[in-house]
Amino acid sequence: MIDEITENKIRAPRCGVQDIFPNEYRIESSWPMHNLTWKISKYSQTSKLSPNQQRLAINQAVNRWAEVSSLSIQETKYNPTLDVRFEKRFHANHKPFDGKGGLAGHASFPPGHYVHFDDDENWIIGTIGGLDLETIAAHEFGHALGLEHSDEPKSLMAPFYQTFPADFKLHPDDVAGIQRLYGKNYINFCNQTYKSIDAVMRINESDFVFVDNGDVIDGRNGKKMAVQSLFPGGPDWVEAAVYSKDFHRAYLFKYDRSWAYTIGYDGQFSLVNNSPKLIFNKDVYSPECAVRYNAKYEHILLLKNGKFFTFVPYLEIVLPFTHSNEFFPNIPSKIDAAISR
Repeated sequence: MIDEITENKIRAPRCGVQDIFPNEYRIESSWPMHNLTWKISKYSQTSKLSPNQQRLAINQAVNRWAEVSSLSIQETKYNPTLDVRFEKRFHANHKPFDGKGGLAGHASFPPGHYVHFDDDENWIIGTIGGLDLETIAAHEFGHALGLEHSDEPKSLMAPFYQTFPADFKLHPDDVAGIQRLYGKNYINFCNQTYKSIDAVMRINESDFVFVDNGDVIDGRNGKKMAVQSLFPGGPDWVEAAVYSKDFHRAYLFKYDRSWAYTIGYDGQFSLVNNSPKLIFNKDVYSPECAVRYNAKYEHILLLKNGKFFTFVPYLEIVLPFTHSNEFFPNIPSKIDAAISR
């Protein structure tokens, strides 16, 4: 005998991607780039939703993934990374839909390019009288970004579509999966804490340290702490900072001094001998930001009042930088932070 709960689950609208039941989230593949685009190339012909309403629902769906990851997913008028179509029954490149009820959508894993919805369904915005396009699109885009089905029953990526409130948040299982593929949205995470960022240090391709005066957020673990907790012996607050991946050193700047740090295999920062050092040029006291630009000789650009200066740590000298227009055309007069790769 099949109980009522099981029978209702079997009859529930569901995704057409094959079920795989691992421990919670599972990843299939990923895009090599973090800047993706989408386009509805075939709108629903049966829904009461206007084309603009359909576009809005899709945009809100993809933003749920972009908000918690390093992805940028934008609508385009041209050749998209992900092609969205409303189809019926037999259609190219995939298992046919089955009419109203049953399969409601499917999508290809990367590097596939399609996200399809069954146009025999009653697509709506909301939870009464049909299928909520935003929720189901968010699920299908999860596949298109590389996530398989999860056995966490409360996650968006569970195989059976669920009813969520309009202001729902991704389940931690969904967030963990997408961040495993593409990393965290550190800028969004940081902006939730700070109104402006005074310094950004890229430690590696996916990890950052954000500085706001006397506090830092260590993007490697998400912890917020005082500057001196992460950089022992350092200043009580920071005006500019930069990390050199070639020399494995971090430089902090406050007023007329600079602090240099090495980073160990354990990820801990250690103050370099003879730090801090004086900056012998009053024109660049309290720099606005710092950018590493010459890996071979370890030259660092310091910006102050719209002018760049070259800081050479091992020589302890600061020189005017005469090529700023070449390197930074149309640079704004005020910069909160900068990142060097």
